[in-house]
Amino acid sequence: IEVLGAAQALGEIELLGRRIKRLLSEGDGGRPVRPSDIAVVFRSTADAAPLVREIFGELGIPFALDARRTLLDCRAVAALLAILRLEVEGWPFRQVIAVVEQTYFQPDWTEWSGGQARAAVDETVRELQVASGRQELLDSVRRWADRVTRDLPEASSEDDPRAKRRAKRSARARLALPLLERLADLLGRLPNTATLADWGTALGKLASSTGLRAVAATPLVEGEAEQPEVDALDRLIECLKTADRLYEWMGQPAPRLDRAEALARIE
Repeated sequence: IEVLGAAQALGEIELLGRRIKRLLSEGDGGRPVRPSDIAVVFRSTADAAPLVREIFGELGIPFALDARRTLLDCRAVAALLAILRLEVEGWPFRQVIAVVEQTYFQPDWTEWSGGQARAAVDETVRELQVASGRQELLDSVRRWADRVTRDLPEASSEDDPRAKRRAKRSARARLALPLLERLADLLGRLPNTATLADWGTALGKLASSTGLRAVAATPLVEGEAEQPEVDALDRLIECLKTADRLYEWMGQPAPRLDRAEALARIE
């Protein structure tokens, strides 16, 4: 066993490539080495695959790369977990924006206002920059929504730039608040602790309620039969729903996981 040191992933792949190239050209102790004699194993090929293709290709090393996408590589699954992560991490404002701005978040709610509330949430939350805290954010948006221009002189409210900015800010907050409250209520209904099977049911409902599954099921090209994103999403939900069977086979009770533990287990 030989331990090799390399700086970052790129250096690691370059080092491996040079060693493999030397083995193929010079052999190993006088014994010829064929490409099929060599196997390189990675803990995950998610980050390594493009580097392997680039470096091995440049060195002329023949290779076969098994880098199939996992469920977590699918955008719809990542979008669903981002919504759960928002609740787990305590509503940091950047995560709030990321969730509402993502393509897969398109709920069929009156609070969505045909998508106009998305922009209102983005601008309001960016301007407030409440570091974290669901209730803290809602309270701040509510204060802006309730703020009126009466504390500025009425006679100058139409011409005063400050009054105009305040009026626009208040209008945006009034549009953003119902959507944020609806999202907060939805995430607040997630179980505090549950088995993986129950988490599968809860996440399935979350995917439907936020419009995520409907978007994932929409063909990118009209008439296209295969929908890999919704297939991956449904597969994840189904795997979670059947996870408790393993513990049944082992004669053990299925563990109950809180929100952070469930997210960590899925990821």
